Amino acid sequence: MNNVLYEKLSKSEQYKRTGDYMTDVRRLTAMQQVIDEEIRNELVYV
Repeated sequence: MNNVLYEKLSKSEQYKRTGDYMTDVRRLTAMQQVIDEEIRNELVYV
């Protein structure tokens, strides 16, 4: 599930890599938080 969400979100303009290290770290961190939240929501409802 993590890989599927990562692939889906990484195509979004909001999470695309820019080449600037700090910006990319912030985007990857934000994307990982969204993925973790989605996984937690699925665990609660399953």
